[in-house]
Order: sequence, then structure tokens, then C-alpha cells
Amino acid sequence: MFKCNGCGLCCKNVKRAVEATKHIKELEFPYGWDETGRCEKLMEDNKCEVYDDRPLLCNVDRVIKFFNLDKESFYNENEMACKQLQSEDENN
Repeated sequence: MFKCNGCGLCCKNVKRAVEATKHIKELEFPYGWDETGRCEKLMEDNKCEVYDDRPLLCNVDRVIKFFNLDKESFYNENEMACKQLQSEDENN
């Protein structure tokens, strides 16, 4: 399972993820975001309003299955992206 600490930074930067994957039709994102890139479904406690029915883009394990990816490699890539978001957040 992907190690998520629940900081919400991926959801606070969802616009970046959507723009990076807009060429992959299966990862279309059905929700909007505000001027900062924050997902409209992210609640104040960093929980997702639609977590149990979240889009494919937001579900690491479903992405792995859908695209038949190597789990360990994809987890590592996501962990690096997560650390980058955390580093950027610390510098702001």
C-alpha cells in the first residue's frame, strides 16, 4: 500500500497533476480547483469529500492495476513526487 501521511498536498496541487496527465484520457479529472490549484473536493481537515469514489487519478493502487504498472516502481515515483511537494511547501 502507498504510504500516505494525509498532508493533503497532492490535493492542494491537483491542478499540476491534471495538467501533467491531460494527455491520458483515462485519467480525466471530473472536479475543479481554485486559483491555488486546490481540489474542490478537499475538505478543511485534508480529507477527500469523495474518497470512496475518487477519480482514477487520485487512486495510486487503481492506477497501478489499470495501467498494469510495476507496483514498487510506481510507489517509489509517487513517494518522490510527494517529497518534492513537501519540500516546496516547506520553502513557501
